[in-house]
Amino acid sequence: MANDQRKKAKEVVDLTGDDSDSDEYFFAGAQRLRTGSEDPLLDLFMKKEEQRIHAEHQAAADLVQTALRTVGPTAVRELLRNEIVASEERHRKEDMRLQREMEQAPRSQWLNQ
Repeated sequence: MANDQRKKAKEVVDLTGDDSDSDEYFFAGAQRLRTGSEDPLLDLFMKKEEQRIHAEHQAAADLVQTALRTVGPTAVRELLRNEIVASEERHRKEDMRLQREMEQAPRSQWLNQ
């Protein structure tokens, strides 16, 4: 059971921890909004985001099933509350990072001209 949980956690990390191309995805999305054209990087980003969300949901479902079998409903409620808070914090940080990138993008665009 623990190995399965580690595998699920690794899948989530693999899907969410790779932000090496995030700037490219962001600028591809901004370009698509400006020009209305499709960009393969944006499509790749959207697929990766869907996979990340699916992996998070699957990991949460597995966590709940394991917790119900081992610790009972009261502890599961506390675990879920903690997971929700952690998830909201991760999404808030990601939103703030994207907001900063959006605010800086026009400035860098003017500097390059």
